[in-house]
Amino acid sequence: MRSPLRLLLEILLLLAAGIALALVGLPGPLYRFGAIGLGTAFTMIEDGAWLGIVAGVLALIALVTAGIRREGRLAAGGLAALLAAAVAFGIPYGWLQKARAVPPIHDITTNPGHPPAFRAILRTHPRLVNSPIYGGGPKEETAQELLAVRGYLHARARGHGPEARAAARLLAVCRRWDPTCLGELTRVFYPAVRPLVISGATPARALRAARRLMRERGWTLVPTRRPDRLEAVARTPWFGFRDDVALRLTPAGRDGVRVDLRSESRLGLSDIGRNAQRVTSFLHALARRLARKPAHP
Repeated sequence: MRSPLRLLLEILLLLAAGIALALVGLPGPLYRFGAIGLGTAFTMIEDGAWLGIVAGVLALIALVTAGIRREGRLAAGGLAALLAAAVAFGIPYGWLQKARAVPPIHDITTNPGHPPAFRAILRTHPRLVNSPIYGGGPKEETAQELLAVRGYLHARARGHGPEARAAARLLAVCRRWDPTCLGELTRVFYPAVRPLVISGATPARALRAARRLMRERGWTLVPTRRPDRLEAVARTPWFGFRDDVALRLTPAGRDGVRVDLRSESRLGLSDIGRNAQRVTSFLHALARRLARKPAHP
């Protein structure tokens, strides 16, 4: 017969672990379908992370108790709760660490000097929270972005080595929020974000391949009036955040085409590297696809 103390420990253990997982896992779908606001979702995740710590402590107590009394059932419950607590705490903690590791920006392009513009998207979604102007926007927004970026760079410049020197140089560049500042941040912290140049591919073939790839990735294509451009809306898998994507083709040499891509988050100051990952992943996939010989000439 189980003692009341052990029974209470098992109940608290299961409750803490289960509630912690729910607080971390449910806010994304609930926000995606409009049941809660973004502030509430983030508060729930933060509470879930703290509860995950509590559940982890209870799980360790349960494991020690099970080891002393050689109770397999309690040990199994403690191990399961410890894993659940690690997930509940680890996911938000991972986000936090990633946010600290990358600059607080949300607009990435392969061509900062001449980024693909959002035109069709603005006709269908004229009121975006984040400005569609690359390195620009309302005064209040640009002031907030500059403050966040300079704070990040100051923190990095206090270190040692190449990263600290790069941050110090960027502080001199980012005295105001403009395309030069944003472009240099992208170049330094996301060096893999580069235009794609394909030889032996016509613009028409590149456009067809890009359109097909966007659809395969679940992006919603927005009808455009230009034959050399594509615009689409991508959604993140968990929260369903909408990010805007613009692709532009230009001739490169005699028989080549250059593909420039831009991806911007509609919400948030920092994208935690999501847009850069989307740009590089898409262009790599497009390069592989265009490298194949077409089935029909």
